[in-house]
Amino acid sequence: MTSVLVAGAFFFVNRRVAGAVRARRAREEAEARARETKLRRLSGSATVDDDDEAEAAVAAALEAEAEARKIGIFRIRMPQPLGRPLREVRAEEDRYERFEAASSSNGKDEEERKTPPWWMTTTSAIVLLLLVWSAVGLNSVDRVANAPALSEEEIARFRSR
Repeated sequence: MTSVLVAGAFFFVNRRVAGAVRARRAREEAEARARETKLRRLSGSATVDDDDEAEAAVAAALEAEAEARKIGIFRIRMPQPLGRPLREVRAEEDRYERFEAASSSNGKDEEERKTPPWWMTTTSAIVLLLLVWSAVGLNSVDRVANAPALSEEEIARFRSR
């Protein structure tokens, strides 16, 4: 049963990562088209509307990538193509972090974003309560080292069983 659960979780996460990689490739293609449109606009063969459409496509692709990178409250760390310099990987992660922070704010004030969600506070309180209960229970039990020594007859009786 555990093997099926682990295999199912692996399959689910693997599919989500593959979807995130497809979304990243789509975003990179949209960015390439936007750069091409900017170049065509400089040469006079594209209009402002074409440029706006390309930028809107990049924004939509970035939002789709952000959504594809989420599994519940967790965020997928993107697998990067071989040979990509680390500074580019860091720059892309920083860009994603800025986008995620900007999209998650949606007009919320700074103080509201700093407070943890209710479920996190509740879970932390329950875990803390269980740890305190466990510590009190462990400290109220006599230690084995303080237990009275067994007599030779008791040891012989246990061995005979």
